[in-house]
Amino acid sequence: MNIHELQEKISEKEFDFVRGILNITPNVRVFLVGGIVRDALLGRENPDYDFVVENIEIDKLVEILKGYGRVTDVSGRNFGVIKFTPEGEKRQFDLSIPRTERYQSGKRRSDAEVKTDKVTLKDDFMRRDFTVNAIAIPLNKVISTKSDPLSSRATGRESRDLLEDSSASVGMTGNDGLMEIYDLFGGVEDIQNKIIRAVGDPEERFEEDPTRILRAVRFACRLDFEIEPETFSAMKKLKGEILKTFEKEDGTKLQRVSNEMIGIEIAKAIEGNPIKFLSLFDDLGLLPELLPEIEKLKGVEQPIEWHSEGDAFVHTKLVVSNIPADSSLELKLAALFHDIGKYDTREPKTVNQLISKSANQQTIHFYGHDKVSVEKARLILNRYRFKKDLIENVSWLIENHMRIMSFPQMRIFKQKDMARHPQFLNLIKLSEADDAATIPTTAKKSVFLPTVREIVKQLEEEEKAGKPRQILNGNEIIELLKREKPGFDIKSEGKLIGELKRKVNEEYDEGLIKSKNEALDWLRSNV
Repeated sequence: MNIHELQEKISEKEFDFVRGILNITPNVRVFLVGGIVRDALLGRENPDYDFVVENIEIDKLVEILKGYGRVTDVSGRNFGVIKFTPEGEKRQFDLSIPRTERYQSGKRRSDAEVKTDKVTLKDDFMRRDFTVNAIAIPLNKVISTKSDPLSSRATGRESRDLLEDSSASVGMTGNDGLMEIYDLFGGVEDIQNKIIRAVGDPEERFEEDPTRILRAVRFACRLDFEIEPETFSAMKKLKGEILKTFEKEDGTKLQRVSNEMIGIEIAKAIEGNPIKFLSLFDDLGLLPELLPEIEKLKGVEQPIEWHSEGDAFVHTKLVVSNIPADSSLELKLAALFHDIGKYDTREPKTVNQLISKSANQQTIHFYGHDKVSVEKARLILNRYRFKKDLIENVSWLIENHMRIMSFPQMRIFKQKDMARHPQFLNLIKLSEADDAATIPTTAKKSVFLPTVREIVKQLEEEEKAGKPRQILNGNEIIELLKREKPGFDIKSEGKLIGELKRKVNEEYDEGLIKSKNEALDWLRSNV
């Protein structure tokens, strides 16, 4: 969505509540603010519409909105924030009045004292995190003159009146008109130059709320922006504030940034650009603080005959950089964590004469590093409160990233069993990325991928032909056992049922059994 499309969108019926606010209270100013404006300037979609309403009491705003839909959450009223759902719509909007926040040193942003009395939009913007988010579209003219986009261009005098003689305004051209952007801190220019810059003094911003350090990384990754040097230096200097603890009045100790919030920001950054995330965390010194398991890979030497690219950290960076940009979060996390067990499993071994000319020459092994990597990945993902399903999927990918190398040697039923896993296509992508990042000197590269692709193709053809995944289910086996085995007791024969089901379907996958009758005959002969 671009600026012109955004202008058209906010003139639709869904946004009648804005018109209602302006009509009922003519001195009020309504602004569309923050991320939605930033992303419209970038031509990106953003479903989150945030509004700031100036020159109105919060209770009056709630009263007006109730005539246009549901005010579903007024818990933030004391902070000048309410949530609103228009009648007949599902989408929820945040509306707030301008506010300032007085932060308590060393605590969380939620502990800040909020002031809303006689606060202007300029005051509100001065507390925001980055210049690219401290921008707004005044909707008074857009809503009232929607038939004439050109008339929405405010004069310099009008701009100064709206923002108390202290603002800057920029006209942004749409397809057939011009929309006014109020920009107090050069956010539009920073968007054009792809820069993340803190509003005002960066050290003050990050001291107020160290979550902003992680947000800067997230925005840099998702928007493909660079972090302005002074902002970057402040982030690096104050990174320790993220895990710093403080004591509440009841004696409870809390981190300034909760593990759950750290996880949310890490996930969004990795989802946006995992290699940029890894580079920024490394350059900022955040790896030892938040992901020490990855930091420990630095200097972990690998066998030169397989890994001439460098140590385990260099290899990990190469694997992550090989993951397609549109891949799932599970795959990106698996690439990041797939070898973190190498630090704890490094084991030099004497190479035999078949490999080495010298009996004393040593190579390096990481026996069981896949299992250790799974354990460590689970610890990280649980530490940062990732969802259980995601943890299971990431763990399966890491656990099998070595096992898939022996795919051609597996029996067909085992190949098919692995290939039927919902994450198998991601496992192929992980294997390809790992393979491309493994730069051997004398050894041949992996040769298992052609067999993998053959099995995937075979399963796709079987599914297209309507071939069932299993020839007999548990109930069918139970019915046969009741008839064929005297004294059969289902309660005591559960293990037998499971074993027979596994074996008969293995024979079916191998092509040794081709019909249900053949499967039943096989069962009779084995009972």
